[in-house]
Amino acid sequence: MRDVRPLRAHPVAGNGTAAGRLSRRSSGLRTGPLLLALGVLALIGPAVAVDGVFGPRVLSAQTSSRPEVASLRFQGNDSFSDEDLAAAIVTRQTRCASFVFQPFCWAGADFAWNESYLNPRTLRQDHVRIQVFYWQRGYRDAQVDTTIIPIESDRVDILFEIEEGEPHRITSLDFTGLEGVDDVRATDLPVGVGDPLDLGMLDVARDTLSRRLRNRGFAHTDVLRNIFIPSGTREAEVEFDVYTGPRAYFGPVAISGNEEVTESVVLRMLPLNEGDLYRRELVLDAQRNLYGLEIFRYASITEDLDHQPDSVVPLQVQVNEGNSHRVRAGGGWNTEECFNAETRWTSRNFFGGARRLVLRGRASNLLNNQLEDNILCAGAGSGEYGKLDWVLSADFTQPFIFSPRNSFAASVYAERQSLQNVFVRRAVGLNLGITRSITRTSSLTPYYRPQLAALDAGEVFFCTSFLVCDPTDIDLLQASNVLAPVGLSFSQDQSNQVVNPTGGYVALVDLETAQPWTGSDFHYHRAVAEVSTYYGIDPRWVIAGRLRGGWLKPGVFEGLSVGSPNADRRIAHPEKRFYAGGSNSVRGYAQNALGPQVLSIQVADLVLPRSTVDGAGDSAVCTPEQLIELT
Repeated sequence: MRDVRPLRAHPVAGNGTAAGRLSRRSSGLRTGPLLLALGVLALIGPAVAVDGVFGPRVLSAQTSSRPEVASLRFQGNDSFSDEDLAAAIVTRQTRCASFVFQPFCWAGADFAWNESYLNPRTLRQDHVRIQVFYWQRGYRDAQVDTTIIPIESDRVDILFEIEEGEPHRITSLDFTGLEGVDDVRATDLPVGVGDPLDLGMLDVARDTLSRRLRNRGFAHTDVLRNIFIPSGTREAEVEFDVYTGPRAYFGPVAISGNEEVTESVVLRMLPLNEGDLYRRELVLDAQRNLYGLEIFRYASITEDLDHQPDSVVPLQVQVNEGNSHRVRAGGGWNTEECFNAETRWTSRNFFGGARRLVLRGRASNLLNNQLEDNILCAGAGSGEYGKLDWVLSADFTQPFIFSPRNSFAASVYAERQSLQNVFVRRAVGLNLGITRSITRTSSLTPYYRPQLAALDAGEVFFCTSFLVCDPTDIDLLQASNVLAPVGLSFSQDQSNQVVNPTGGYVALVDLETAQPWTGSDFHYHRAVAEVSTYYGIDPRWVIAGRLRGGWLKPGVFEGLSVGSPNADRRIAHPEKRFYAGGSNSVRGYAQNALGPQVLSIQVADLVLPRSTVDGAGDSAVCTPEQLIELT
């Protein structure tokens, strides 16, 4: 039923012959069970030597004594990409270890390459893997030829030639056992009539239907899949036979493994109660909530589906607590902040209730004054702007506010922060917010963030940025003033992984305002939107992009002197303005190097004479009188 026919033979050093073709063209491949049985035998069975194709002796491991696989190609695969097929087999071609090593690969450095060698047994198994790959996706008449082409004495190319043929298609899709179940739909499934007979997608459809039923109270749901293909046709009749069982309700909840955290804390984080209609998604949400407390290293919820009567599903909650206290410290260096250090102490069960308290201290611009002219701290400020920056904060989190979906966060802080050669800000403040989890991937947070801050900057900063040049008004702006915005923040994370996502997006929208009724001396309206997207090209490459935009409408600063020409001047607080450049914006530019650039203009550039292009006719950009008159 199968034949392995040598196509040609060429000698390869140390391996006898290495050129040949594996062919599967017999009618036996047209039957599903037989193909799967042969596939299993080929994948797990002993290696068999085929004289004239792989030589008289077959080794199971890839070694450098075998020919190197210079390239791995696929031909005739119109329905599936080369990447899909390559991911389905084991054989690989020699390739550069990483794009970071690409220059070394171009130079021919051996250490930069991941070398792969021909393994005849693995290649024979890969031949079957591709056959099974197509068979499972509905292409049951697909034929594959594998050709080994010598290109040098110790290197070969491998070519998989594929004739896909026409796929078997689904001509009918029926469901039995859903009579009387009106609140569960059997539509919008990932496969439908007219699609290829893809067994994987049929499994996804079965799991989707099962999940919908289990989220409607049918805890004992079982879905069977039946496929009938009339002889001599490519038409598949698919039927899902559904057993729902009775509607079930949550039974008693037993908790074990907790030591410092009380049972009441665990119970209140469960979004379910005894007697509620069973829903599988609530069990998963409960497990996420327990992990979200951060004090549990392990949290598992087991359903007793064998309980009698079967309309009641008891739950067993097993938790293992981690350390209730944690201390972390670290340091670093970058050209923008010079050397920096940070430490934090965390209590994850502060006064019980799984409350969290985090004490944090951070210092930056360390050694900046000593290294001011050194390239190590080239992006940090100088003089007053280059002195030690610091922040001290205490953050408190209450994980349960009337519902496990709500959490309350409060923090108090004191800090000194500077923007390179622009301003120095000293502040004490308070942040208050309540976060509501709308769905598993989105949340909404209203907040209030009052602070008392003093701004230290040169007079030219206020004159050029705010058009406020009166010394009395400048003194008012430099004095301690209250900035007290209220806002609403919405975030949604649709990425497919928390760490190293390869698809999806993360979006954030933040709206805030500061007005007299919020207790703020500065008035404004502000909106910011940001989205990060991820697109995986292949298992090794991901394209990621981020787009951020904002809108700011400043209001009148009421503290300016009455009768002053600046009394109705609209002023945007420097902290709320938009700055391009820096590690969180356009990398490769220093903070504030792209805009608003007026903040970067030095006094000398404004009022001192400048030379024209030809060196004649020196003139100043502005005169002191023009600055005062705001002209």
